[in-house]
Amino acid sequence: MFPSISIEEEAKKVGFFILPPNIEEFIAHIGFQNTLYPFWHDKLKNIYPDPIHVNHNFIILTGAIGTGKSTMSKIMALYTLAKLLCLKNFDYFKLAITKPIGFLFFHVNIGKANVEFTEFVRDFYETNSFFKELKKIRKRYKLPEIPVNFAADGIKSNNAIGSDVIFFVFSEANFVNSEMILNKIDQAHKRFKSRFLEAMPYIGNILIDTSS
Repeated sequence: MFPSISIEEEAKKVGFFILPPNIEEFIAHIGFQNTLYPFWHDKLKNIYPDPIHVNHNFIILTGAIGTGKSTMSKIMALYTLAKLLCLKNFDYFKLAITKPIGFLFFHVNIGKANVEFTEFVRDFYETNSFFKELKKIRKRYKLPEIPVNFAADGIKSNNAIGSDVIFFVFSEANFVNSEMILNKIDQAHKRFKSRFLEAMPYIGNILIDTSS
């Protein structure tokens, strides 16, 4: 952290070439302002208190099916992507980007993880006007593309291996054998901290989604 300086000054120091929108502005930009329950809006503002900081990297979402946990996860993944696009470089985080930055979505049914999360986030990232504009701004500043990769994971796969994953979602984790899901979460935690420790105050999350 940089005490006694403005958000704009701190953003510049850590590598943001433009200031990302705050979470409420972002939700409006992508047209989700009426999609989330007010409860989740409040939680998102707590997780992302301003345009650059992350208060909580490790999050458990719980509640009945249909209460918006998956939508919350997808918005958080998209916001992480938006913040990545606003970074000029990763020097402050002591990162050399030698492979795509990963977004991993786990579900007991890997097909559901692929359709509900991976394909949705990838398509949104590639086609939404807000993200298209951010990519144009990067080109205007002659900045390189940010390589990203979206992967689904399931019980019989381990698609985090070999990836620099900055965002994990473990959806409906309570429906998975406890030993298996604990091992996957433990491996994700170790991988995330070993690679993105310096970035954690600013970007990256592990989400565990469980039903009540």
